[in-house]
Amino acid sequence: MDNKDRIKWIDTAKGIGILLVIIGHTVEDYTIPEFLTRGLIYSFHMPLFFILSGITFRQPENYKYFWNNTRKSFKRLITPVLIVFSIQSIIGLNRITSQDIGLVDYVVNRIRTLIYSSGVAIHSINVEALGMTWFLVALFLSKLLYSLIGLIIKNKYMKLLTIIICNLIGVIISEHYYLPLVLDLVLVIQLYLDIGVRLQKVDMKHNSILQCTICVLLWLFIWFLSASFTLNYTEMASRRYILFLLNYIIEYCGTLFVCYLCICIDRFRITKVLNYLGRNSMTLFCVHSIEESIIQIWNISDIWYINIIIRLIFDLCVFAILMRLRDKYSKL
Repeated sequence: MDNKDRIKWIDTAKGIGILLVIIGHTVEDYTIPEFLTRGLIYSFHMPLFFILSGITFRQPENYKYFWNNTRKSFKRLITPVLIVFSIQSIIGLNRITSQDIGLVDYVVNRIRTLIYSSGVAIHSINVEALGMTWFLVALFLSKLLYSLIGLIIKNKYMKLLTIIICNLIGVIISEHYYLPLVLDLVLVIQLYLDIGVRLQKVDMKHNSILQCTICVLLWLFIWFLSASFTLNYTEMASRRYILFLLNYIIEYCGTLFVCYLCICIDRFRITKVLNYLGRNSMTLFCVHSIEESIIQIWNISDIWYINIIIRLIFDLCVFAILMRLRDKYSKL
């Protein structure tokens, strides 16, 4: 999406979303405050990005546009995956000596990691986690599949039925198997993209304060109700879905709360910072992905919220340096 075509509140929502990702990856669930913080964030933060992608999605009219969009999407989403993966692989070479692993075995393990692209390790088949960039692989393939469904199935009711079936099949498969290229999650994500596409027809700015209030109350009430029964929370990378149908309502309400909140605060100065983070969320995401895998300089305190602050400062400082370098050299 070109800068002139960007929707401000969507970029603001992405800015909030990427900060929630960093916080969610920092917090464990050892204490009640940590459990509540992590659980509430994980209840919607990944669906938020998929639904926002659906809001900005444009269905290709024919296969020519489909392949053109696929090439652009591959460059935008998969190139960062390969860059982060390469950096992680190079740094991980020290395992050859420290863990007595042969070079060939190491390369084979890394290739298998990329093939499965799982956000978590698959212990049953001895596949290591790709890490956070599973999200980009899943988003790329999800948009590709959603576009194909739209090209093949013209009837809107049959299309919706197909998407629901895909979602159900994905959930069922993921309970037993982790498919290569996170294809089980790709099937699940079809519903999130479709929700976003349908929100394109909704006037989000109408009664935004009232809608924001209703959504946050519903989100919190249903989540606490769910957590009181299960003492657990949803986590897409681990294929953990809590109270299946209730899970979707929580995700939907949490996402709409953030969307309406971003519309409500649009006139405040803080939105300029969040909007900037949202427009450049890919860079911050890559910084966080590499830091998550190899540095973890933030994990120095026994106080969980201190670690959050340290991690946010570190990631944002690295991000700011990279953006400054990009702006400097782009003018040359």
